[in-house]
Amino acid sequence: STMYWMIVLVSAVSVAAIVSSSTFLSQKLFADSRYASLFSIAAVGLALGLCVDIAMLYLMIKDRSLLLVTIGLSNLVSQVGFNIWFIVYMGLGLKGIFYSMLITRAILAVVVSLLKETRASLRRSQ
Repeated sequence: STMYWMIVLVSAVSVAAIVSSSTFLSQKLFADSRYASLFSIAAVGLALGLCVDIAMLYLMIKDRSLLLVTIGLSNLVSQVGFNIWFIVYMGLGLKGIFYSMLITRAILAVVVSLLKETRASLRRSQ
């Protein structure tokens, strides 16, 4: 649990650094600052994905395969659903994919963090 929150903190600092330099990165890599928002969205998505992956590894270690598969399928269904919504119906293109990834990872990060913390607190109270 402590390691998880340390990684969340390091991820938050990394996201802040990338978001603050997103215009610079976009300008240097693509010679255009229009892509700065994509750098910011990707950085937040990467940090949330790391939180989800660590919690999923915790579930693997604890041999919670049914919960792991349920979360994995939820990830797939919501990602596809949001992709269809943002790309087809809203016409956002690449930015829609990034939004889809960000929303899905944010929801899953909250869910798996709550599951992990609930289980950890129950273990401590026994």
